[in-house]
Amino acid sequence: MTSLETVRFVGGFAMAGSVAPSQYQSANPDPVAAFAAHVIKHMNDDHADSVVAIVKHYLQVPCFGAELVGMTNWV
Repeated sequence: MTSLETVRFVGGFAMAGSVAPSQYQSANPDPVAAFAAHVIKHMNDDHADSVVAIVKHYLQVPCFGAELVGMTNWV
């Protein structure tokens, strides 16, 4: 059996770092992962205007088109 020696987390833009093997092994799975693809597809297909509104509101930048590409539970 091989032991885990290193873990490198890459979560997106400016979201990378090292994780101790013990932290990785004791972590719980992301509860959102099981249904994220369905929610992302629904939002992009049926609520594209809301996705644009979210970008405008939270990022305070002009936005004329946007789509969700990932979803996770960040707590």
